[in-house]
Amino acid sequence: MLQPGRTEFPGGLLVKRRRQPQGVDQLFAEARGAFPGADGVVVSTARVQAFLFRGADAVGRVDLTLELSGEKPSLVFAGWVPGQYPPDSDSLLPPRETDPFATGVPGHLRVWLEGVLAAGKARGASAVPLASESRVLANLPTVAHASVRGALQRRHAAVENLVGWLRATPYDRLFIATVEGSAAVTMQGRVVGLLRFAIESEGGGLRLSTMKAKVAPR
Repeated sequence: MLQPGRTEFPGGLLVKRRRQPQGVDQLFAEARGAFPGADGVVVSTARVQAFLFRGADAVGRVDLTLELSGEKPSLVFAGWVPGQYPPDSDSLLPPRETDPFATGVPGHLRVWLEGVLAAGKARGASAVPLASESRVLANLPTVAHASVRGALQRRHAAVENLVGWLRATPYDRLFIATVEGSAAVTMQGRVVGLLRFAIESEGGGLRLSTMKAKVAPR
């Protein structure tokens, strides 16, 4: 958890490198102004868009939302995205030596996702680790609980569909194209708002690029 006045994620989660002038200090300073009196910030989710490649060709896309506030990562949502992929899709795939998700903490995330998809492909939907409903709702304002609870109850069909497509789609590499995240802002044990942030690749590293604050209705 972040304490007032601190501007780094716990353990540098997902953020490998930062730079000015669009740096973390500036972004969090703006965010803190939207939540006077907040006593903590908990990084809760990361939304990942991942392409499956076979050689230089993109053969599929998977969209995932990871739950990060527990002891181990788990998935809030996971789904296959149907559609055609661009004929020049090899332009999406950087050389391995410049892939920001090839090493370090980001690399651990990619390896974890590869393992999750491989387990689902081999053993079925029951092998895909889904976050508990209570864990997900704990990091959301009360006003959002009803709509999110309904979406959580429908996610099993999406995971079954994902497993079917994974089994039907030969691939040899996972490439993470985008990462967006959210953090819960707490005050006296209550979630009073959310921070939305985006992470971009840069020169083989990652940087926190944008952050937006959303105050929960009282």
